Amino acid sequence: MVSSKLADGTRARGDTVARIRPYANRSPALPNDRLWWICFVSFASLGFTQVGLLFSSMGGVLAPAIFLGLWLLTAMAHPTQSIAQVVRARLPLTLPLLACASTLWSRDAPYTIKIGSEFLIVMVIAVYIGHRMAPAKLISALTVATVMQMLASLVFNRHEDMFYAGNEALVGVFGSKNFMGYMAALCSLLSLATVAERNQPQLVRLVAAGGLVIGPILALQARSLDALAALAVGFSVALFFIFVATLPSRFRTLVIASVAVMLVATLLAFLLIGAQLGQILELVGKDSSLTGRTILWQRAGDMIHLNPLLGVGYNAFWRQGFVEAEGLWRQLHVDSRTGFHFHNLYYEVRVEMGLVGVLVWGTFMASTVIACLIRVLREPSPSTAFFIGFTLFTLARMWLEVEMMGPFDLAPILFAIGWTYATAPQPMARAGATPPRRPQNMPMLEVATTQDLPRPKTRAL
Repeated sequence: MVSSKLADGTRARGDTVARIRPYANRSPALPNDRLWWICFVSFASLGFTQVGLLFSSMGGVLAPAIFLGLWLLTAMAHPTQSIAQVVRARLPLTLPLLACASTLWSRDAPYTIKIGSEFLIVMVIAVYIGHRMAPAKLISALTVATVMQMLASLVFNRHEDMFYAGNEALVGVFGSKNFMGYMAALCSLLSLATVAERNQPQLVRLVAAGGLVIGPILALQARSLDALAALAVGFSVALFFIFVATLPSRFRTLVIASVAVMLVATLLAFLLIGAQLGQILELVGKDSSLTGRTILWQRAGDMIHLNPLLGVGYNAFWRQGFVEAEGLWRQLHVDSRTGFHFHNLYYEVRVEMGLVGVLVWGTFMASTVIACLIRVLREPSPSTAFFIGFTLFTLARMWLEVEMMGPFDLAPILFAIGWTYATAPQPMARAGATPPRRPQNMPMLEVATTQDLPRPKTRAL
């Protein structure tokens, strides 16, 4: 056996020796850490939009600009790879592309193309995030951001009068009690997934534990019935699959089948007690018209005829100067004449985007829920449990809210990210985690044989 010291200090033994130059002081976690802070700052800015509006009108512009600027600069670092990743995600982009196309028949074309373009850019960023960032990192960043928003709401402690119930509801740093309830519910779902993820940093899990406590409490103080009901659905489903992830594989199918039977029985029970809805609403301080929502739904049904197939244009109905919108604002005492909707996703999409829009939005949402469900059945984990819980949480709210329509709404962003994760070919635990690139000066694997080593001098006999 030959042993010799090579030029770089490597000692060669046997017939071959592999000389591998390791990364020099390079931490593979560094890119993910940088993305974590970008994610935290960008999503926190979206939530704090309403805080800025409390002080100046620029607050509503600054927060979206921060979100767009941070992610566009991040994507520009590797433009070719970013474009290739986005082009493959056709389904999530059908929503904003249809919104932009509705400019051709919109009643307010300049506004439609403006909002539609913002929607398109945001959805492109959402797909990019899904390809670039690991699920656990994303969820932890969103958890810390929403917990900060909850703490800020406690500090501001703003309330609004509920004249129909004779009490007050917490608004916090947001524009309405319904959005306050929505963010508190989202904080609860995120905190649950972060606490259950053992690989999260201890400090992040500690923050999430606080969010798991204050989230449901603030949701109750917001007195948002739809947020509380949807939270019960999403939280229960997420908690169930987190529990399933702890079971041995041989027991998971039996447990899931048993719970599915119980869910069907529960659904039938809810249908049987539907006749008592009026008494339930009175118990939680709601009037039988759901604070005027039934009036909106009736009027929306009458206005579908304006353009049954294509609608009046993306975000083109609730505009000042249009007779139909002005009449509803006047009837429901909305003095600001801005920031209103039909409080039902189907009616909102049907009036603005027509039957084509209903098919596009419905296909995207149904496909995302099915993909997330298949993924969580195959790979139960806190991350997959969060996304199936969140998608069902959103579906439960679609009958009373319209979070899937705004360009900077969190729901379409998280749906697009969830769809990207759930349809990725690799396991979700590694989805979105782009492997670190090898430095350009790192050589390929070099092999030295005994032929390359200096031969020992032999003495002639």
